[in-house]
Amino acid sequence: GGGIKDSDLLDDDEKRRRAARRQASRPGFLEGAADVEQKKEAERKRLADIAKRSSDLAVQRGAVDPDLLDVASLKPEKLTRLNQQRLEFLRRKLLTVDKDIALLRNQYKVANKHEVFRPKLGVSYSRKDPKLALGLLTATLDEAKNVGTADRPIINPKTIRVIAHVRDDAKATVGPPPQVSKPARRPKYVVDEYFGERLLFGHTFSLAPIGKAVGAVLHLELIEERGKDEGPGSDDDDAAAGSAGSAGMINEGPATQRRKGFAELPLRDLMDQKPHKDVILRVKPPGTLEDDGVDDDLDLDPTVEPHLKLNAQFQYSKLVPIKTRILELLTEQKKLHRRSLLPSFLFA
Repeated sequence: GGGIKDSDLLDDDEKRRRAARRQASRPGFLEGAADVEQKKEAERKRLADIAKRSSDLAVQRGAVDPDLLDVASLKPEKLTRLNQQRLEFLRRKLLTVDKDIALLRNQYKVANKHEVFRPKLGVSYSRKDPKLALGLLTATLDEAKNVGTADRPIINPKTIRVIAHVRDDAKATVGPPPQVSKPARRPKYVVDEYFGERLLFGHTFSLAPIGKAVGAVLHLELIEERGKDEGPGSDDDDAAAGSAGSAGMINEGPATQRRKGFAELPLRDLMDQKPHKDVILRVKPPGTLEDDGVDDDLDLDPTVEPHLKLNAQFQYSKLVPIKTRILELLTEQKKLHRRSLLPSFLFA
């Protein structure tokens, strides 16, 4: 019959080894294996790039809870003593930043339980009462200058008051009802003839709640109150002014009110929530368009033009400053970590 083949005399392990060698010797086998490795490496790079873009996008959108960088991974290897000291300085600074971020995260979580920030309105609202806005505007009116002139003097400063309220660009009230200041007074020492060129108030307005900050302004109306039956500067004017002021409305009560001018302070100038001192606002004549394109702070001559001087602060959210500070610290954290990992920091 048939003869015995050499392959019949081999065991199973040897057969498998020979089959593997024949497979590897075929054309294109090694190239195919290299292509598989290249595809795997390309896939790893693609996934890493997606993760990086997602992290960057999260920070841009205001994410405030990324993982803390690992400070323990910074190990000085083969460094001189001076460079080790520099690296130790960066490590300590990074640890301080990590602690500050952890503390701010806890503050953010606590504040987030009580309020929610609405970006379209620019203020926070209470979580317990969703209709309750948390905007608070505090403005202390110090004085008004150059309101009275020799041609149109203010004989009795006590007839001058200021009405304050907050309204948006559509002139709709977005805060509490208008508040009226106490009467003005003349300076204690007047050297020259007095025309009312400087009026002192020292009155503080506390306007809350304010439900909108985007496009809103603090509107200050300067009015002069005169009794209907009394001449200018009489004692009865003070009583009439007081009754009209308590009413808080224009053209109501026993005293007639004449507009002397107005000034406006945009709330966007106070969005840092810090106190602003000695703010100068131009007093515009009645009937002037509110938005006339004139910069009140930069284009005003305080020695000649009528203006108001006040201190103001607008507080509208606890979340926003905490979140802003967290983002600043995260940016600093990344810079410190990157600088400590790269050898270029040794030569900075």
